[in-house]
Amino acid sequence: MTEAKGPISIPVEELNRLRDGWALAIGRFLVAFTSCEYWTYLYIKTFDLERMHEAASSLNIKPRADIARALVFNLALTDAMHDQVDAAFRKLAELSTQRNLIAHNGPMVHVYRDDDTGKLEVRHELRSARDPARGITIAELEGLYTEANELDQELALLYGLVRQPENRRRKG
Repeated sequence: MTEAKGPISIPVEELNRLRDGWALAIGRFLVAFTSCEYWTYLYIKTFDLERMHEAASSLNIKPRADIARALVFNLALTDAMHDQVDAAFRKLAELSTQRNLIAHNGPMVHVYRDDDTGKLEVRHELRSARDPARGITIAELEGLYTEANELDQELALLYGLVRQPENRRRKG
């Protein structure tokens, strides 16, 4: 293995191109995710009193989503509708974990050494400062954007469906 002759560096134009790529990927995901997050406010506002909406507005996404989910489940949904709502809120919980990783950690250049070969590998990725085992690449972020976009559409659809009498159990 040859020794490095100096520090690893890249031209500022290349650094700006990389940052622009991250900015676009992060921005697309966050815009799609915040739309999903907004549905939690709307579900609470629609299916409970205004006071609950005001109280929940200061909560983090997890407790707020739990309240929204509970309020929707209070509508006595059919089993099929209950399962759809449950799946959507589980997906929201999964994406919120990734959202926190993305929102609280910046993309960096990471250098890894292959234990077997000793070769260095340079990766551009976003890695958790608290848990270095958690990380994400731009390609994975694009996949999350697609998932968040699809969830946004699902939450919008469910918002209308749970209000329909045919999606609730008949009383008596």
